[in-house]
Amino acid sequence: MKYYLAAVILLISCGLFAQNGSGEYKIKQIIPVSGNGGWDYLTVDNASMRIFLSHSTCVQVIDLKSGKQVGVIPNTPGVHGIALAHEFNKGFISAGKIDSVIVFDLKSYRILGKIPAGRNPDAILYDPFSQQVFAFNARGNSVTVIKAENDSVVATVKLRGNPEFAVTDISGNIYVNLENIGFIARIDAKSLQIIGMYPIGPDKEPTGLALDKQNNLLFSGCSGTNELTVLNISSGEVVATLPIGMHCDGVTFMPAQNDIFTSNGEGTITVIHQNAPDRYTKAQTLVTKRGARTISCNYSSQNIYTITAEFDDVKKEYKPDSFQLIVVGK
Repeated sequence: MKYYLAAVILLISCGLFAQNGSGEYKIKQIIPVSGNGGWDYLTVDNASMRIFLSHSTCVQVIDLKSGKQVGVIPNTPGVHGIALAHEFNKGFISAGKIDSVIVFDLKSYRILGKIPAGRNPDAILYDPFSQQVFAFNARGNSVTVIKAENDSVVATVKLRGNPEFAVTDISGNIYVNLENIGFIARIDAKSLQIIGMYPIGPDKEPTGLALDKQNNLLFSGCSGTNELTVLNISSGEVVATLPIGMHCDGVTFMPAQNDIFTSNGEGTITVIHQNAPDRYTKAQTLVTKRGARTISCNYSSQNIYTITAEFDDVKKEYKPDSFQLIVVGK
């Protein structure tokens, strides 16, 4: 009987260990990427299983199956973000140093043109609902709206603060964090009017933003207070606030797992589990690498990605030829 009980306890313990172990996120792969210089956003193309990385004055394209570079879009000074419009076989790059949006062919990666924007276009997204590209001008406190079909500028939307990151619900609404005033603005994708302003706190400094469309929630990573705020769009109320790592610049949400991820420049990813629309648990702090502050998600593989380079603590700078793509999953 004693041995039987011991065996049962051992089996239960092993089962719990396996369950907990399989539930943890980990670094699955580190893919070296050529070149030097700074970086900002990265964009997963789920259709082609490729990822677009902003890097110095170019965008590098990595095949996620092989880990090899399969393309590059050069001459993108001050590149911040990449938006993809598959309906028109085009990509759009925010080039902050030349106050422009660069258009490229999604198959050949050939540059097709350059569109004037406001001051320092930073975050950028393509909205399939309106078939328009929204370039958020960080120093212009505005949004340049571009018709993706013919690359024409259809409007400039004035904002009350500094836009940081934005998402679309693909149903007619664009949401953007206004970093310097602690608000989220809601833009009607058709009328191009601001139809909502949601306060989340003047000290928050919201950066990364993700959407839970099913529950009508927005997740803002706040670098000012090192917190994730959960905003109920219907009520306009912040329903939860949770601690995250320092220097967050990216947030993503994986509905299949009910997990929210914040990428923190200190060198961590905070994983927060959604127990219910108004209840959350900080599930994990995954150590990544210093500078890995932006994030993107592959919903088919349920992997998430971040980019950085190796930091030299002695020289207080990033090491040359050490740029890398970090793959995280279970």
